[in-house]
Order: sequence, then structure tokens, then C-alpha cells
Amino acid sequence: MRFLVSTLILFCMSIAFSYGVQQAFAKQTVSAAADGQCRLYNEKSNNYKYEGSCEIGQKMSSGANEYNIRLGNGDTYHFVQQGSGYKVQTPEGMSDHMAAMTDSGNTATFEWYKWKLTAEVTELADEAPESSTKASASERAGQGQFDATGKIPCAQSKGQPMGQCSYGVARDSGGTASVAITMPDGRKRFIFFENGKPVSADLSQADGNMDFSYIKEADLYMIRAGNERYEIPEAVIYGG
Repeated sequence: MRFLVSTLILFCMSIAFSYGVQQAFAKQTVSAAADGQCRLYNEKSNNYKYEGSCEIGQKMSSGANEYNIRLGNGDTYHFVQQGSGYKVQTPEGMSDHMAAMTDSGNTATFEWYKWKLTAEVTELADEAPESSTKASASERAGQGQFDATGKIPCAQSKGQPMGQCSYGVARDSGGTASVAITMPDGRKRFIFFENGKPVSADLSQADGNMDFSYIKEADLYMIRAGNERYEIPEAVIYGG
């Protein structure tokens, strides 16, 4: 695991840490994860929502940094670099507030709206053999590298009858997957699954409605993402 995003950060690390620690960070693969300690602070209510162990992952995707921080209580926060800030995916869905990130070697701090999440690496991950490194489902979906493709029922706006949309899915183990859906007007929508459950979509303020919800009947997920509706069979996520 490493927080190396620019020459400036590398310079800062050289001040804060010994050469041996720097070398250990430099050897980490982009898909590695590290054990850490995290603090999630609510600046509005002046208290900590979480303090304890966490797992911290960092990678590069299409030239942008991504951080995935899983707290010990199971809550996951995903940060994707966009310009000088970071888009924030929380356990409740995509935030409409961008995060500012500061990096001090083995500690990264993200601040958005009323929240401040500090993630400190306490134990570096073992280096993975280069030949065994595999991009995550979200990264492969973003690059158009799919495990399966097909069509699913979809509707692009309220009151619109269901039609058909093309999709591609990139899968990881345990019911984690990213489904890239191409809508009739050519726009793409990404739906993210974790542990067999749809957890979020790449909605933004430009979509007007950022609500995300789903119900499951038998083996069919019926998903609402903003004003859009999708029906995704369980087999899309698990294969078969």
C-alpha cells in the first residue's frame, strides 16, 4: 500500500519517514491493501462516528488515484480523484460534496461536508507477485474489460416503459461486481455490487436525482438510480 501521488508527496515522505519505510511503500502494488487505524469525525456534532482498525487500499485508474477504505464495522468509503478533489462514495451512496485530501506519508485525510476521515497505515501489505496482479472489477469495467455482456430491462426516466439496455459486467469474488449499462441515448451508468447487493451508482448532481435504492424478488434485482430503473438478474453478478 502506498500513498504516492506526486513528486511533491514523495518529497514529503522523505522528510517524515526513514529510507527503509519509503522503500517498503515504493514496492507496494497498486492493488495491494494495508492494515491501518481510521477515525471518522463529524465536525458538525463534534464527535467521532468511528475510531478503530481499517483496511486501506490505493490504486491508479485511468491516470486518477482511487482510495478504498473499509472500516472495522464494515462501512466502506471510496474516493476517486477528479481534478483537484475527490468524488466520495459512502455506505449511503454517492455524496454530492467533493472531498479535499491531504497526504502525510503513511496518513491520508479526506474532508468533505461535515466529515473528516483519517486513515493511517500501520502495517504494509505483502508485495503481490506482478504476474498475479489483477485489476479490480470497477477498474476493468471502466476500461471495457468485461466477464460477460448482454441486455437487461431498463427505463431512463420516470413513467417511461421498460426497454432494453446493453450491459457489460466485470466480476470479483464474493458477489462483488461492476455493471456498466449503456442507455438508449448512449450515456453510461455504472452500478456497483458488494457481497451480492447493489450498493451505489455513479450518480452526480448533474443527474438531478441522486437517490439509490433496490428491492430483490427471487433472483432479480430491481434497482432505482435517480430517475432510472434497471432489472438485473442475479446471474449477471455471479455468472451462470
